[in-house]
Amino acid sequence: LGTSQTVVTLPDGNRVVRQNTIRQWRDSDGRTRSEISLSSIGGALPVELNTKVTVIDDPAARERYMLQPGEKVAVTVPIVPCRPASEPDLTVGPPRPANLPIRMSQPVKLGERKLDGETVAGRRIEAMIPAGAIGNPQPIRMSAEQWYGKDLQVVVEATYRDPRTGETRYKLSDIDRAEPDAKLFK
Repeated sequence: LGTSQTVVTLPDGNRVVRQNTIRQWRDSDGRTRSEISLSSIGGALPVELNTKVTVIDDPAARERYMLQPGEKVAVTVPIVPCRPASEPDLTVGPPRPANLPIRMSQPVKLGERKLDGETVAGRRIEAMIPAGAIGNPQPIRMSAEQWYGKDLQVVVEATYRDPRTGETRYKLSDIDRAEPDAKLFK
């Protein structure tokens, strides 16, 4: 079970807290299933959703199945590999408008540590929107830090910071290493 919590602190000190959950499975064939319960998507204009989305990835078939059970919608799209599966994707985080002139640093390795019995490797990248790019008088600095489970090969913990959308923390818990039922991937 993965939980992400986004906290936005307003100028008056008030805090807006949003939480989303994700249940994930992976079988020995490398197929994954993610059931995502979205209460909202953050951003400059947060969107309240209160919906569930299921994503099934089948790397052998190079297919991704996106299901919205509530609306009875299913979409199949091809999977195009863009990075080694053993590398965490540090470009994820709260949604950002397209075409922003973001300058990204090279990933910085944070070493390894134990987290709930799992050996995790950490990486961090920093990003900056230059002054004047979107009407901002000073640069806007953001960061993404992920701790990637070496055995599980998934992100176990992550923190995304963006002063425009707040801080989002993600944590995977209640890990069951048993082989999941094959029906979950059909």
